[in-house]
Amino acid sequence: MKPIIALDIGNQNVKVLVGQATKDFKVKINTVLERSSDGLNRGSINDYGAFVNTLFEISEDLGNLGISAKNVIVNIASPHSTFKITKTFGGVSKGDGEITLNDINQLHEKIRESQSETSNKTILHIIPRSFTVDDLTNIKDPVGMHGYRLEMEAGIIEALNPHLKTLEKGFEEINKNILDKVFSPLAAAYSCLSKKQMNVGSMIIDLGAENTTFAIFEDDKLIDIGVLNLGANSITHDIAICLKIPLEVAEKIKITFGYALSNDINRKENINLSKITKEINYEINKKYLSEIIEARLEDIFTLLNDEIKKTNSFNKLAAGVVLVGGGSKLPGMVDFTKKYLKLPAKIGYPINLEYDKETNEKYIDLIDDPSFAVVSGLLCWGLNNTIVGKKITLTEKSPIFMKLKKFFKIFLP
Repeated sequence: MKPIIALDIGNQNVKVLVGQATKDFKVKINTVLERSSDGLNRGSINDYGAFVNTLFEISEDLGNLGISAKNVIVNIASPHSTFKITKTFGGVSKGDGEITLNDINQLHEKIRESQSETSNKTILHIIPRSFTVDDLTNIKDPVGMHGYRLEMEAGIIEALNPHLKTLEKGFEEINKNILDKVFSPLAAAYSCLSKKQMNVGSMIIDLGAENTTFAIFEDDKLIDIGVLNLGANSITHDIAICLKIPLEVAEKIKITFGYALSNDINRKENINLSKITKEINYEINKKYLSEIIEARLEDIFTLLNDEIKKTNSFNKLAAGVVLVGGGSKLPGMVDFTKKYLKLPAKIGYPINLEYDKETNEKYIDLIDDPSFAVVSGLLCWGLNNTIVGKKITLTEKSPIFMKLKKFFKIFLP
């Protein structure tokens, strides 16, 4: 099966995974790349020329490695994306009343067709939450059941058309085909959450450079999902302003000495900035640095706290919070999350890719990182799309389908 290029295009850098599904439905990673990005601001393209230059540089890097794959799967992280819940219903196509995947697909199409032609948004995802078969409610998977009326409650994720069209135009310029576009927090969940975590209740939080994204799951249902306009760079800016130092120095200080909980730091502990840069030769108080960091984290987590309250999920998230993204690697983040949200918390890692034995160990080590949550989820999503949607004709009772359900552990319709 042909390789797929997964691209997590962030405001600060781009992560690239190239991989393919093997005959035994494992994943072979062909290469891993990371480079700086340009032309984006808070998930939206704000400088088309700079954005395209970033894409050309990535394409050139891949070409130099002998990778000529054309199909790309890319993330969407625009704060203008929206989530809503809708219901639709239809009949069962088979005369004996047996429900098939085709019946569910017809409901998906009905939702897409109902979208207003004048809307400036496009549906990215239709995610089933539950089904009703005749009078039987709260059904997770109706395939194989019998009935005559099928109703679906689904979560709908939409994105702005102008952003999507600009994105598509950029990839056309480098002669790549966008196989699919995936909302970033959904890709992170696809990569780092288990079926059990989604069932008992969990929240994934991706602390990026400019944005923080999240998704909440209960009883295998997507409850809420979204993007907040604050990220780890907000912390860097606060450090630069409070300490009156350049941004690049503030970033180094955050990475080297930053800590999320100021109460854990001794008030007498100081940091000599000459260890960071020769241009600055004085000390700062480490507890004061932590207080700056904690204050901005409280701003971000107040917004996240509001999202949890909105869904009445506080007593339903038994699996707690899973933290991913570059910002999650700040020391003390797990304890800060536990304290502020009053929920269990841990750092998340990509768990839903089963690697082929030919995959280089160094690639696996690179991917085993919370900052690779989105891009690994994109790759798995893209391989699912290729195998199920384009490469293999199968029925839901076939042995191959059962292998796929094991391979793609979550979100397979």
